[in-house]
Amino acid sequence: MAGRLNRRRLATAALLAGASGSLLAACAGSGATSEASKACVYVNRSLATLARAPGAPVAVAAAIRQKALVELRQGLPLAAAAAAGSGRFAPLSTTISESSRVPEYRLVSALRQECAAVNGPQLPPPAPAP
Repeated sequence: MAGRLNRRRLATAALLAGASGSLLAACAGSGATSEASKACVYVNRSLATLARAPGAPVAVAAAIRQKALVELRQGLPLAAAAAAGSGRFAPLSTTISESSRVPEYRLVSALRQECAAVNGPQLPPPAPAP
């Protein structure tokens, strides 16, 4: 009888430990999502600023692009924290970090897609057409 009771306690403890681990993982994921959402606030602000550059006089356009870059780079620490919490956000962090080497206008499409994925449904990509 004592053996069965100990096994039952052990099984209960293992079950509780597993549930606790799942709960902690879910909390970490939600923290990462929150950080990624905050990073995307900067990304979206930057993209809105950058959209004002075309058609502006050369000096003004350069100043607008510089302001947009600063706004984008402010999101990098948040994106890096999100990526550390969940690898799902690594592309966002990587793309923002590329802004030190690649002009922002070349990153616009990727930034939009990555920020859309932050709060959007996590569905698998569609299957290719036959």
